[in-house]
Amino acid sequence: MVDSVQDKRTRHVIENLQKQYKTEKYGKLHRTLFKHGIRTELYIGDGIEMYYPYFYKPVLTLQVLDKENLVILYKHEPKLKDESPIIKKIRRIAKSLNYKVMQINELPEEKPEHFCMWLDKED
Repeated sequence: MVDSVQDKRTRHVIENLQKQYKTEKYGKLHRTLFKHGIRTELYIGDGIEMYYPYFYKPVLTLQVLDKENLVILYKHEPKLKDESPIIKKIRRIAKSLNYKVMQINELPEEKPEHFCMWLDKED
């Protein structure tokens, strides 16, 4: 049985995450993608990531940086072309919400520290 203090903490964390999802820009992006038929799995941890279509078998990952108004696309499938309908649609939706959209290979040479986790995935 979970003690009442731990239960209160858990509820507090859940409430904060729900509030953040409703008010932060990434939540609007996630909801808008869903509204347009793009279902992603949302992960909030060290950063905000959306996995398409699934976390365990992603074809595409979106790293969302609200403060920088930036979405970084990481393609897990080499066959997935930049001109593919799904990438075009994601780019269009993200840009309509005033995000800049880049792929990992488009990042500037002097990459900010918060990209380091991502860069390890591509190496």
